[in-house]
Amino acid sequence: SREFKLEAVSLIFEGGLSISQAARDLGIDKTVLGRWKKLFEDNSEHAFPGKGKLKPQDEEVARLMSKNNIKAKQKRKYKATTNSNRNHPVNPDLLQRKFDAEAPNQKWLADITCIPSREDWLYLAAILDFYSKMIVGWSMSSRMTEKLASFPENGISDA
Repeated sequence: SREFKLEAVSLIFEGGLSISQAARDLGIDKTVLGRWKKLFEDNSEHAFPGKGKLKPQDEEVARLMSKNNIKAKQKRKYKATTNSNRNHPVNPDLLQRKFDAEAPNQKWLADITCIPSREDWLYLAAILDFYSKMIVGWSMSSRMTEKLASFPENGISDA
């Protein structure tokens, strides 16, 4: 409620408590309390408008979603896929931005992409021939490892 938020923020300003201490005392997350503090600082008179209830049209949407077992799609948590703590040498730029090829299999481009699935991530590594602009090989795995990108050892799949 608005009253609770104002009371929580007053613990910081008037009570002299830190955000962490006030959040611990109230049993709420410190990031939430920090957000309330910022809202209050920005506009103390109009901070926390409303009564915390849904508008009638939103209540109808919520009721229909619940009745039909429809849930909002949750945003996926960011997952870091790059391990930058490694001591591998950086390869030289052999193409020097000359991406045209006069015959097949002279110049290839390789890349890895992450594909979200219902259960986890899939990793797709592919090789493109600059001459034909066609995928000449690919490999897929549930883990992004060096083995995924090392096509000959991985048994490259023909596209």
